[in-house]
Formats: sequence, C-alpha cells, structure tokens
Amino acid sequence: MHQFVKDIASLLTDTILPSRCVVCRQEHPIALCPECISLLTPAELSCAVCGKPSLGGMAHSICATRTTPLQVFALYDYRDRRVAKSIIAGKYSLVQDVFRAYAALLGPACVQQLQRTPKSIISPIPLHSRRLAWRGFNQAALLAQGIAHATTLPYVDALIRV
Repeated sequence: MHQFVKDIASLLTDTILPSRCVVCRQEHPIALCPECISLLTPAELSCAVCGKPSLGGMAHSICATRTTPLQVFALYDYRDRRVAKSIIAGKYSLVQDVFRAYAALLGPACVQQLQRTPKSIISPIPLHSRRLAWRGFNQAALLAQGIAHATTLPYVDALIRV
C-alpha cells in the first residue's frame, strides 16, 4: 500500500511539475539529458599537487607526500558552465538525480581509471550534519554508491567528519 501511495504522488508531481534537464530546462525524465551530457567538457587528468597533466590523474612522484591523494579522477571540467550549473542545481535546488546521472557516467569511467589494491574501498566524504539535515542527502555518497556499483569495489561509509 505504501508503494502505491508513492506511485500516485510521483504521478501527480510529474503531471503538475514535469521533470526537466537542469542545464537546458527541456522536459526530460532525467536530470541531465543526453544532449547536454554530450556537450560537457571532459576533464584533463592532472596531479592533485601541482595541477600539471599526469597519466591517469596520478600524483607525480616528486610531488607526492604521505598525505597526498595517490590519484584524483574527474570526468568533466568544473569550469564548464554546464557542469557548474548542474552541480549547483543538484546541491542547492536539491536535485538528487543530477548526482545519480553523474554516478552512472562516472562508474564505467572509474572501472578503467581507478588504481586497485587488495584493500581498495569506495567511501564518501561526509557532509556536515547541518548541511546533511538541510539537503537531505550527501551528494558524495550518491556518487560513491554509483562508482562502487560499477567497479564492484565495496562501498563503506568509513569516514567521520570531525
């Protein structure tokens, strides 16, 4: 019965407020339409320390310290206005589907890019409790779950915000 009520509410919401792409605002069932996704600027993989291009987004050996991330991977360039607009809409207009769309795109790309070790896990950066209460979701967790699913690496909510 509970699912029936959810389905009716979803039908009414979709009828009154049809889903739209957060970038082009065209009516579309997902938050990022395929046309807008095809226009997103791919990111250049670079060292997390110096920002210069690096193979697979790995930190250069001369740049790395014991606290440096070994690898940073981005699928799209954050300076692309479409990418920025979609992330802002997801975070501040509370459109979770933006992050689910990015997770679906990131997952297969991460299969090839992530350096695996026997102890590899996928863990999201936790949000501040007030931000989580306000937003109702952690966008990093949505992305991490999609990546974990695609890569078959374990998703572990292991980090604590202090």
